[in-house]
Amino acid sequence: MNCFNFAQQIWAPTASIKHHCSRRNLHSFSPGLEERLKVLEDKADEVLKFVRRGRMLPPLGTVGREWLLAYLAFQKSRTPSAMRHVTVFRDYFRELLGDAIPGPETDVHPLALTLSVAKDVVPLIARS
Repeated sequence: MNCFNFAQQIWAPTASIKHHCSRRNLHSFSPGLEERLKVLEDKADEVLKFVRRGRMLPPLGTVGREWLLAYLAFQKSRTPSAMRHVTVFRDYFRELLGDAIPGPETDVHPLALTLSVAKDVVPLIARS
């Protein structure tokens, strides 16, 4: 895999992905989540192979396009930055509203919240 280390400004054309973008027990709050995400990643892999072969995205409204968008949304929602943002947002509203916070349980794992948002966003972005 090609890898660029932004902090050190180093290009590594044959880097291993084993320890990149990973965290031990990240999905431990939800048993079975890793297996469900693997299904999404496998479908996205098929679509990405199609994109590489044809050098074009799947057409709008196709299942391939929806798998690709879902993959991108879920990948973005699994970043440390996304989890920090949702935690800051949740803490702000907890401070502002106290126990009167509307919506889901406030002590939910930050990743559970970001994944929930990603799930809800996919149908919206698939239309555009």
